[in-house]
Formats: sequence, C-alpha cells, structure tokens
Amino acid sequence: LYPSHAVAVGICASFVSVIGHAWLSPKLEKRFKLFDTCGVHNLHGIPGILAGVFSIIFALGYEPESYGKTLYHIYPYFEGGPMQGDRNRETQALYQLAGMGTALGMAVVGGLITGLILQIRIINQIDDPDTAHHDINYYAQSEFNFLSKYQRAREQELLERERLHEIY
Repeated sequence: LYPSHAVAVGICASFVSVIGHAWLSPKLEKRFKLFDTCGVHNLHGIPGILAGVFSIIFALGYEPESYGKTLYHIYPYFEGGPMQGDRNRETQALYQLAGMGTALGMAVVGGLITGLILQIRIINQIDDPDTAHHDINYYAQSEFNFLSKYQRAREQELLERERLHEIY
C-alpha cells in the first residue's frame, strides 16, 4: 500500500462520513425511525465498510512483489510466509470479506441487543420534561469571546482617548 493510496482512502472515508451525516442520517430517521444520536453510523460504520471494501481491492490488486519485505508482516499466512500459510491473493481477499462480514454482523447483533435492553421499562426511565424550557436537555446559548479581555482593554483605551480629546 503506497502512502498516496492510504491518503486517498482517508479522503474517501471523510467524504462518506460527512455526506452520511448531512444526507443519509435524516433519511434514515424519517423513513426507518433509526436515530443515530452519537453519529457512530457515519463516523465509524460506513467508513469501516468502505475500508473493508478497499482492503479486498488491495488484496486482489497488489502483486505480492510490490509489498517487498513487509508482505509476510502484513499477511503472515501468505504462501511462503513464516506461518506456512497457503493463501494467495484471492484467498486473502475472501478472508478480508469474511472479517468484514463478521464485524458487521457483530455490530448489528450488538445494536439489536442494546435496543432490546433499552426498551425494558425499568432500565429506560426518563423523567417527563418539567424543566423551565420543557425539554429534557437544555443548552444555554454561550457567547464566549476568546479575546474578550483584549477587546475590553482596547475599548477602555478608546474611551480614554476620547476623554483626552475632549479635554484638549
């Protein structure tokens, strides 16, 4: 894997993540009532699947000679490697696909179990909104000026100059 390929995969993952957040999440919420409150789907899920697909493409596309001395470090079970493996490029791509399927399956099963647990009435006890703003979560607008100390000093300096100007 050349550095330019790694950068290209990273750029693709960032685009997919942002597009998923801006376009796909609202559609999933509206159509399927799937709420991704922490952005895990767009930040980890979709880029992870994309990375898995690229790993399959790279396993199939690269000639073993292009890895040089790192071939057996990256793929220890490759033909002729230290683990006496029998994998070629196609077999390694299938292992990459199986790993991606396993990770995706575990994520779906884990999400379903978590969803079922959260539906239990004893565990999921959220009080009715009785706050001043009738919302469970209330966030005040924060108007913080990082340079407020310097801005105040500058305003004070301008006031003093105006006073001096009035006197003289």
